[in-house]
Amino acid sequence: MSGRIHDWAAEVTGGRDRDELLQSKRKFAHRDQGDMELMLDNFTAGCRKALRPTERDRPTRRGLLRRR
Repeated sequence: MSGRIHDWAAEVTGGRDRDELLQSKRKFAHRDQGDMELMLDNFTAGCRKALRPTERDRPTRRGLLRRR
């Protein structure tokens, strides 16, 4: 992330159109956010499997838990 900010600052000071740069950086930021969310989901799933190996892969429906 710091590399992208550094590159953006260098391009702005180099005279490149600021609006064009912002549009380009938004595209990268949106993609980065999706990538981070996917990595976090995978990490969370891995932690859950390691910490609770007997837990089901699918979440249990709440209605089934309340039945006695």
